[in-house]
Amino acid sequence: MAGHQVTALDMAASGIDTRSIQDVRKLAEYSQPLLDFMKELPPDEKVVLVGHSLGGMSLAIAMEKFPEKIAVAVFLTAFMPDTVNPPSHVLQELFDRALPAAWMDSVFTTQDSPSEPRDTLLFGPEYMKQKLYQNSPKEDLELASMLIRPGSLFMGDLIADKKFTAEAYGSVKRVFVVCGEDLTLPAEVPALDDRKLWSNNRYHGHSKGRSYVNDFQARRSRQMPVGGCW
Repeated sequence: MAGHQVTALDMAASGIDTRSIQDVRKLAEYSQPLLDFMKELPPDEKVVLVGHSLGGMSLAIAMEKFPEKIAVAVFLTAFMPDTVNPPSHVLQELFDRALPAAWMDSVFTTQDSPSEPRDTLLFGPEYMKQKLYQNSPKEDLELASMLIRPGSLFMGDLIADKKFTAEAYGSVKRVFVVCGEDLTLPAEVPALDDRKLWSNNRYHGHSKGRSYVNDFQARRSRQMPVGGCW
């Protein structure tokens, strides 16, 4: 990207961050590396934020806290909350409509804590092969299989959290990109861009695009470069 500086951030308990997901209790804590980055930005600079999958929820937190520092937020086949429902709503829709078998050999684990129940998710090898990397090079799948770590959707935290506001989160321009062959949403669940998220002019003034023949790993596009969607 000529003239632009690209920074890739690992969230807590991800990538080079050595913490265990069991030690990360809230989505804001998971997103802290992004929030720290935003806080350190000079007041005269703006960024284009790109979030993938659960990263869309981290984008939303940053948009709520630093709307004046964000030129546009790109939700790349990512969860995008609204300002009407609790933050957990878009995630809850997926679990309410998807059949358990859709997760294949993925493993859900509940941490036994009556005061603070937390669920973790570890994608299974077949789920990764058939739904996350089905169009990606074999080498990408092999590398991902070596590096895979448990994650969390932080549902307990998000159910109790406040709604995102129209004045902050809602004021930031958004672009929503759908990958045409992203199979992480089962057939029983409508595509994210066809859900109520885009109805009733709730996101009037924002944009959505489609990158065809792309699996969940959206960075690899065989027909339309993802960057051409916004």
